[in-house]
Amino acid sequence: MNHTHINIDCTRHLGVIQRIWAAIGYDELNWTYTERGKALYDTLGKNVFTAGNYYVRMHNTFTSGNGLSAPAWGAGNVYHTMPDDSVQYDWHILDQTFDTITQNGGIPFVELGFTPRDLTQDHNSATGFTPAMDVGREPYELGAWKQPPSNYERWGDLVQAFVQHVVARYGADMVKRWRFELWNEPDIANYWHGTPEDYVRLYDVTEAAVRSVLPEAAVGGPATTDEGQDFLEQFLAHLSATGRKPDFISFHTKGAAFTPRRVYNPFAQPARDSHSTPKMVGDIERSLAVVAKFAHLHDVPVYVDECDPAVGTVYGMYDNPNFVITNGEHYPTFMCQLVARMLDHKQIAQLTHWAFYMEGKRWFEGNRTLVDNENVEKPVLNGLRLLEMLAGAQRLPVISDNEQVGALAAQTAEGWRILIWHHIDAWWEEGITSVTMVLDGVTTAKPNATLWRIDQTHANAFRAWQALGSPAAPSAEQITILRKQGALQAESLPIIREAAGVRVQLDVPLYGMAMIEISAT
Repeated sequence: MNHTHINIDCTRHLGVIQRIWAAIGYDELNWTYTERGKALYDTLGKNVFTAGNYYVRMHNTFTSGNGLSAPAWGAGNVYHTMPDDSVQYDWHILDQTFDTITQNGGIPFVELGFTPRDLTQDHNSATGFTPAMDVGREPYELGAWKQPPSNYERWGDLVQAFVQHVVARYGADMVKRWRFELWNEPDIANYWHGTPEDYVRLYDVTEAAVRSVLPEAAVGGPATTDEGQDFLEQFLAHLSATGRKPDFISFHTKGAAFTPRRVYNPFAQPARDSHSTPKMVGDIERSLAVVAKFAHLHDVPVYVDECDPAVGTVYGMYDNPNFVITNGEHYPTFMCQLVARMLDHKQIAQLTHWAFYMEGKRWFEGNRTLVDNENVEKPVLNGLRLLEMLAGAQRLPVISDNEQVGALAAQTAEGWRILIWHHIDAWWEEGITSVTMVLDGVTTAKPNATLWRIDQTHANAFRAWQALGSPAAPSAEQITILRKQGALQAESLPIIREAAGVRVQLDVPLYGMAMIEISAT
């Protein structure tokens, strides 16, 4: 067994720990207000993000469609041109969406996109079944939504009408806390069939429309990809040339891009793959370096509003076995160690986990979700719960002699909380380390700490499902077991007093994490 020594200096404070992890996002807007979606939001508001509000970002706010989401697709279905060329807006889908979010402590991070069908440049194209098309896939769904609008003035009217509507419904004070972002990943053809010049023109129209209703609104972008530094620089240079600062700057990073993404032969196992941490840290630092070129933007908050260990929410372990990483204990330990690294970048205000839930999937399919079927919770939710226990506390200096084992330590009004993780990106490895943690400067403490664990045998519904034999259709009794085995459980951990402080010892398996709470009295 390996041994790790962690030293925490409880006499020095590094500043308040900001809740940069308190944000989620997803494509499937219409799943927000399903029964499962509402139940998940109830959990998020009451039992996960307990330290305050959290941001929610979604694609497809303005996308046209029938209001029935599918993986990676949804529709607000707002904009409609009448036979006399007048325009009608239909808000009932977005009302259900934002009502669910705001009633459960969420703050909308509104992605203004994509182009409604009646504003696309070829919206009069013939539609319907042809032998060259799949049933149900028409030109709009096949990519017309990616086009710049055919009429920029009408796009501005749409944005203005939308902001007027949400201000009337939720109040200006609430909507001032929202974020308004134009588009998603306009630097790639997957999402934008225009030029960078088209995008900045649309941004100018969009910003003016938002501010015409609510001058104090927070508007920003450009939500570029991990390779979008040139586009990001063009966007920031455009604003700087016109004497403006965005209220926030956004860009994305994704980890492992498994190649091939989908493996059709289940007997031909693809290579195991995971290189997420160095890749994602590099992505973020390259984009931050672009921001740093503009000295006047040093105080503008940065939102990494898609930040995930692998590419492809819709893919699971039946597509490629590597996607198992989102099912179990690997996902929360990955998330926590990345959060700790990003807390050192003071300009970063948010890391968004692009994960919600999926309909029509097999049990533990491996999609990047917060809950599985029947809303059985995945370990990542417990990782968020443990992070929330550090929110607003004073961060303490930590030194570890093992690069695979890290910790976030904080002093609270009642004592100290330390979150420890044991992580490497290679999800298939095994191991365990014996951790000795010394808190220097702690002179009074209760004889026992409280301990919560996440690992293969603690707070892990996926491993519990495997222990049951990976049933394709768990019984009601088995689902009860999964819920119980997936919940955090408090334990007691002895504290050893020393001359200069206190010491605790525990074993932490690879991809395991533990929260230790030490009370002062």
